[in-house]
Amino acid sequence: MKIALILLICGTSLLAMEEIGSLSIGIHNAIGNNASHKEINSRGPAFGILIPVQLPTIPTHVKIKIAFHDIDDTNDNLPDASYLHVTNEFLFGYKSWQQNNISLLPQIGIGVSGERYKIEKGVGGSHFDIFVDLSLRLDFELPHFQLGAMFNFERDFNMGYGSFISPSRLNFSLLFSK
Repeated sequence: MKIALILLICGTSLLAMEEIGSLSIGIHNAIGNNASHKEINSRGPAFGILIPVQLPTIPTHVKIKIAFHDIDDTNDNLPDASYLHVTNEFLFGYKSWQQNNISLLPQIGIGVSGERYKIEKGVGGSHFDIFVDLSLRLDFELPHFQLGAMFNFERDFNMGYGSFISPSRLNFSLLFSK
């Protein structure tokens, strides 16, 4: 179902001859490590996509991101441990500044985040939450594509038992858009 929705959104963007999306690579940084899971590193690589949604006057994107965090290697009791963080969200913005080939797009978003902490085969846990995202996107338009940077602050609503490493995250991503 998700794949069909993504294909539909991409297809409508292609028909409108507008932006078809962005690929991102960046750093996912948890702010304030939880004491109960200090073995999970607070920083990890993140990869994502941004898919534009065609609304009349509001720049809107669906953002899907996945981040991986290493587990502290000094603990020999957890050789197969791994941590994964995934987000799906809608970002709504306003192109606040544009000059020549440079534009600035502040956005606010809401989405769902999920975490998985695997200690060993069959042992671990997961956590899901709703979060809000404040972001700032800077794009440089080149002849055939755009390069950009995105800064995000994400904060969980803490609707359940709480995040494994932190309910607050600060992210930096480099964007390649077409």
